[in-house]
Parts: sequence; structure tokens; C-alpha cells
Amino acid sequence: MLRNIEANGERNRMLYVLKSRGSAHSNQVPEFILGDKGIERADVYTGAGGVLTDSARLAQEAAERDVVAQRAENLASRRRQLSQVIADREAQLASLQIQLAAERAQPERMDTAERDRTSNIWADYVAMAKKRWAALSDGYPHDQP
Repeated sequence: MLRNIEANGERNRMLYVLKSRGSAHSNQVPEFILGDKGIERADVYTGAGGVLTDSARLAQEAAERDVVAQRAENLASRRRQLSQVIADREAQLASLQIQLAAERAQPERMDTAERDRTSNIWADYVAMAKKRWAALSDGYPHDQP
């Protein structure tokens, strides 16, 4: 059965097979197009509102392509953002590792500085003691034996 359907300001032709004995057949109603090359069968396109034909089908396909492209762009944008976040975190981690290494080295520097101070104090003490003994050996002070 051939059907003419008017929708969206267009008249489209549909081919409706009511029954086919002994062979498998589709339950869908395909659109057929009369063109310069003769009769062409268009793929059945079922949208949310039912079967879409001609410009409604083309518009829906374009809208779906736009949705897919937008999702791909959103995904690419999110990937770029995540890459930037990862780069920032890696830079922070490198900075923290440098700080940690410096803090780990701090006790050794403190120990070295303390040893140097202690060594200098003892050196000063020995130098003062030598000066005192030198003064004593020169007869100064006179009241010491």
C-alpha cells in the first residue's frame, strides 16, 4: 500500500507492506523518494515523535550530529582542563618535594652549625687559656705562684 503523508509542510510517500507470507519482513514503514534516478527507498528513521521523513529526518539527523559534536567538544574541553590541573598538581608536587628535601637537610645543617659553634667556643677557650698561661709565665700576675 502506498501512502502520502503530509507533515512539516511537505508531502512524503510511504510504502506500507501489510503482509508478506512465507518471508520475513519489517514492521517499519519506509519512505520512498521519486527522483531523477527513479524510485529510491530511504532508510527508516524513527525519532521521538514517530517516523521522520525527508526534511524532518534531515533536520533530526543534523541535530543529532550537532549533539554528538557538542559532546565531543565538551569532552575535549574537559580533557584539556584535566590536563592543566594535572600539570599544576605536578608542579606543586615538584615544589613540595624540593621543600621536603630542604627540610630533611635542615637537621644536618643545624648539627654542622652547632659543631662549628662548639668547636669555635673550645678554640676560643683554648686560646684564652694559652694567653693566661703565657701571662703567668711572664710573671704576670705577680700574686700567682
